[in-house]
Amino acid sequence: MRTVLIISRYFPPRFDVGGKRAWRFARYLPAHGWRPVVMTSKEPPEDRRDPTPLNLPAEALVFRDYMPHDHQDTARMSEPTSARPVRKRREGRKIVWPVDGEARLAIAAGFRAARHAREVGADVIFATSSPYSVLLAGTIAAALTRLPLVLDLRDPWSLNYLSANRPNWARRLDAGVEHHFFRRADKVLLTCASAANAYRARYPDLPAGHIQSITNSFDPVFAPAGASPRPQKVRLLHFGSVYGKRTLRPVLEAIASLPDEVRDGLELLNLGRVSEEDVALAASLGVSEQLRWRGAVPYAEGVELLAAADLQVLLAYGDETLFLPAKLFDYLMTGAPILCVSEPSELTEIIEETRAGRWARATDVVGVASIIRAAVDARRTGTPLTNPETSAISRYAAPATTRALARVLDEVCGPPGT
Repeated sequence: MRTVLIISRYFPPRFDVGGKRAWRFARYLPAHGWRPVVMTSKEPPEDRRDPTPLNLPAEALVFRDYMPHDHQDTARMSEPTSARPVRKRREGRKIVWPVDGEARLAIAAGFRAARHAREVGADVIFATSSPYSVLLAGTIAAALTRLPLVLDLRDPWSLNYLSANRPNWARRLDAGVEHHFFRRADKVLLTCASAANAYRARYPDLPAGHIQSITNSFDPVFAPAGASPRPQKVRLLHFGSVYGKRTLRPVLEAIASLPDEVRDGLELLNLGRVSEEDVALAASLGVSEQLRWRGAVPYAEGVELLAAADLQVLLAYGDETLFLPAKLFDYLMTGAPILCVSEPSELTEIIEETRAGRWARATDVVGVASIIRAAVDARRTGTPLTNPETSAISRYAAPATTRALARVLDEVCGPPGT
């Protein structure tokens, strides 16, 4: 069994969704001949810890020293464990220097990662962002150890909409650093095909096959067993924080457009942070009674709540099309119908391909409202709203996506024994 050093700033028991990608890879890589060794940050305080069992394989090893042990994480705007609404801010101006605000710490992390790679006899380094400084740590570790390097981006970097408000010189500098990292890596992975295609067009000098995509996934061991009891009211459930271009506005406006007798039997529950703007909008539309929110719940509990929902609300990042929200895959696993609010994109193609839900543009209030009405009618008549295609959904299970990652690792390292 060969060894891959996985560098991930986030990892359970943190609630951060970014850590779940590395976690699922670590759980299933031994089945494909790879021993996962994870380098990540220290465990969070008890009140920010997800009690869901890690269930890592016996072969796995975790080093929790990505950040200095005396480093204090600052609360982020999207911190999910708090139920207090937050005010949206203009994003993108707080980071001006290349990479991100943790670049200095990532340099030291790169040296620690190189030491771990030597200690465990790593065959390849896999660095997964965000933050993007993790890519810096991985690049440094690979240079020091002369090991193959795979860079993994959960979100686009220079093509991210969050860069739009930054100075031109800063964006150009970041793109230059990004291009250098991409050329240094043996492979670069994105989490959706549209982002991978955009990067191939941005950097045509990179070899064919250098940039690939492996989606996020769901872990089938968490799939609910049997039908979950429905809440009294027809429930629309959004799983995660609302920030950036993501907003509950289209759903709130659709609910407000419905007749009183329909609206009174609805609730929109958000598990994670909501924005003050959405709370104020609900009040102005007269639907404050329908909007409820809680802080993040343990993952296993959240999956059970999703499975019992009449509609799982899936919000794109405004009109951005280079993202696949990670919650999409948890939604596919539960089998409950999905209400997707998005422009036509890879996201809506997956909704159609899997037959897991229905979608409408954010500007199409009538369309969103009609999907909600259909869910109300499905509850009343006891008929299913959707008929998911299980074979299509299985392609997004962690065993399948991890198999794809193992093929990439095999490709950059060569056959075992070489």
